[in-house]
Amino acid sequence: MTRLLLVVAMFLTVLVGVSVSVWTRGGRSQAANQQVCAACTARSRPSVSVTPSDIIDGAKNPELIPDSIAYRLVFISVAGPAIPSLQDMDRQRAHLRDAGLRTAEISRAAGLLAVFGDRYGDLVTQYNESVQVANDSGEEPDLTTFLSQLDQLVESTREALAAAISPEAAKHLEAYVQSEKRNMRMTKEAR
Repeated sequence: MTRLLLVVAMFLTVLVGVSVSVWTRGGRSQAANQQVCAACTARSRPSVSVTPSDIIDGAKNPELIPDSIAYRLVFISVAGPAIPSLQDMDRQRAHLRDAGLRTAEISRAAGLLAVFGDRYGDLVTQYNESVQVANDSGEEPDLTTFLSQLDQLVESTREALAAAISPEAAKHLEAYVQSEKRNMRMTKEAR
């Protein structure tokens, strides 16, 4: 249980720094929804001007935030719910327009991000279940595999997006993600 709480705390620390809106996805696991909702709550707290030494502040050192984590956070933030409302779709389109995608590319990207959101929720659910099993049997959960699976999911989504949009839009998306690093904070151990 302690390991599960540590992992959840690590992800919440990473999620707290995201500046874009965070939506919950219909169909996500309860644990994934709790992570996102806790991140929304934590984000509304007043910011502290002093950053502890174990936190990477993207506003000061965006280059220290790995691309895989930055893309993951942007994808989580932009992916809409499984059954989006008109407001959800408008919000998602606005984010994707800000990222440099054109109207036709936005609809393709939205579909790919929906798949990402579903797979992300499944991975979180599977990992949380494996942590419970490991805790019950006195073993260590396999965090390394989980993080590797998340990185693979991010990379496959990046590749799918690059194939679905123009090279120019892909460059704009890359610039957008890099600029969003300035709004992120993460623990050094999350890297």
